Amino acid sequence: FFSSRRRHTRLQGDWSSDVCSSDLTSYQLVSIASLGGCLGTGNNGTATVTITQPGTWFGSSNDDWNNASNWCGGIPDSTTNVVIPVGTTVSPRIITATAKVKNITIAEGSVLVVNNGSLKVGGTIAGAGKIDCSNGTIEFNSQNGAQSISGSKFNNRVIRNLRISNSNGVHFTGNNDTIRVTGVLDFGTSDAELFTNGNLRSEEHTSELQSPCNLVCRLLLEKK
Repeated sequence: FFSSRRRHTRLQGDWSSDVCSSDLTSYQLVSIASLGGCLGTGNNGTATVTITQPGTWFGSSNDDWNNASNWCGGIPDSTTNVVIPVGTTVSPRIITATAKVKNITIAEGSVLVVNNGSLKVGGTIAGAGKIDCSNGTIEFNSQNGAQSISGSKFNNRVIRNLRISNSNGVHFTGNNDTIRVTGVLDFGTSDAELFTNGNLRSEEHTSELQSPCNLVCRLLLEKK
C-alpha cells in the first residue's frame, strides 16, 4: 500500500500515482504478496510514484485558475513558480479575477487563457506554450530586476491591456517579434519604464496610453 498523511491505498498489480510534494509529510511504499499480508505467489506488479512540485497545474476539477483543487500546492501566489504541463484534461483560464505568479512556464501545446481577468508576473514567462490575452490584462511587476516580454509567447502576438509596474524596466525582446496592444497600455507605478525595441504595435483608434507617471516614468519607442 501507499501511505501518506492524506491517503491510504491498497492495490494489486501494476499501479501508478501522482503525488504533490507539498501535500505530504512522508512516503511509505510497501509491497506484499497477498491482501491478507501473507507471503504468496502470483501477485507481482510494479508501482510508480511521480513527485510533482508545488505550482504545477493538474486541472483535476475544471479550468478555473482560482480553484485550489486544480493545483499542486493550492492556488499560486506572487512567490510561486508555475508550470502548465501538456496533456492535462483542461487548460487553465483566468476569468474576471487576478492571478499572481513569480515565474511561469507553459509547455508546448498548452494555452493559458486570460479572459476579462489579469495575470501579474513578477519574473519570467517561459516555455513554448502560449498565453491567450486577447481579452485580458498582463502586468509585469518585478521589484528585483528588469523583465522581458516577447510577442511569440502570446496567441497572435496580441495583448488586450498591458500594465508596466517595474521601475527596473521591462524590455521587448527579439527581432521582428512584435506585440499588438489592442486596449490600454498603462503604468502601475510612477517610476516604471518600458523599452519597446521597436516591437510595440497599437491598434489605431482603439489603443490608449494611460499613466500616473507625472512625467517620471518613460515609454521608449525605439526604432530599429
